[in-house]
Amino acid sequence: ALIFPDWGSFIRMMMASPTLMMKALRSSNNVSIFARLFILLIPSFCVCSTASHRSRLSSKTFAFFGPAELPRQVAQKVHPSVARVSPVGVRNITTQGSGFVVEFGANDKENVYVLTSAHVASPGKQIQVSFPCRARGNDQQKSSRSNETTNKYYRAALVGRDLDADLALICISLTNGASDDCLLPPPLPLSNTDRIADIGQLAFANGYPATLDGIAMTSGIVCGTAKGLGWGSSMQNRASSSDNTNQTSPSSCSFVVTDAAMTRGMSGGPLVDSNGEVIGVNALIRPDLGALGNYAVAAMECRKFLSSLRMQAIQQEQDENYQVVIFNDPMNTRARVAQVLSDIANLDAKEAEESMLKAHRNGWGVVRVFPRRVDAEKLCEAIQNEDILAEVQPFGIML
Repeated sequence: ALIFPDWGSFIRMMMASPTLMMKALRSSNNVSIFARLFILLIPSFCVCSTASHRSRLSSKTFAFFGPAELPRQVAQKVHPSVARVSPVGVRNITTQGSGFVVEFGANDKENVYVLTSAHVASPGKQIQVSFPCRARGNDQQKSSRSNETTNKYYRAALVGRDLDADLALICISLTNGASDDCLLPPPLPLSNTDRIADIGQLAFANGYPATLDGIAMTSGIVCGTAKGLGWGSSMQNRASSSDNTNQTSPSSCSFVVTDAAMTRGMSGGPLVDSNGEVIGVNALIRPDLGALGNYAVAAMECRKFLSSLRMQAIQQEQDENYQVVIFNDPMNTRARVAQVLSDIANLDAKEAEESMLKAHRNGWGVVRVFPRRVDAEKLCEAIQNEDILAEVQPFGIML
């Protein structure tokens, strides 16, 4: 009692430094032989107790790290809704990123919407999305792994893109039988707090690393927040592929900074909290910050982006048109692009030159506008077959 004020201090001292403890006890004349015997027996008691109760300890809540089963529970809740996003280039260059299902239209039963990074759904590429296929009729109480039979691939269309926030929304149409044989996953909830994130809260980064066969998850905490990147415009280290053409630096975007590891291919995947709510979208890696260099676009930026697209969707219902857009491409000369537009899009020389110059100066230019998407897609495919970056966009969307 003269050495330790309470049993908690005694146990902590013993477990931290047994050698120091024994020296302190030997130097004290107030410690009986029974106290010394008890101290010698504590390590054996702890070992036996740990061995006999290990199974029960695995399910209890630890003071700092939370329940031992928490990472597994988060993975089982989140992973069915995480997608592999593969932009396919006109030159057979395929890159890989990630995305996740979000709720976009409350009454839209014809499409599944996937939020990803703008540099993953890069301009001028066809977008392919895949989910682990869970066959209809399987017991939904089983784990997601037991329901995964194979990867199901879907063609996705662009809904909107914001290069400054590095966000893009794509959709899978269910009208072509996309969900006939597989259960498409539910949307993940976005954190609705006004704060970017709470420093110290648990964070789990999810996505499809380019070097692994399937989905992966890493864990850490929210280390901080950032407004903009705080460094030049170099974006070579985005957590996706190295194909980052036509990208701008999100200088005013709000980021969540975490030590949950990210790697190429995980960009566009969700950064979630312990409840499975999305607090950010994996965006890029800053090697100069070491373990703190993992950035995710904050959920508040995602909500702003989706809200803007919903407003545009309301306007498009009144004037539903689709535009074929070409992008600046150093692989083609200006003369060749103008000639292709004249031959394929049936533009006169002046119109073809004007469209080409807009793409050259602004990064993109509209070729033609159609009232039906199917007609726009036919022209887009014909232009892509001529080795030119092109895509179909709802008229007037954010680029």
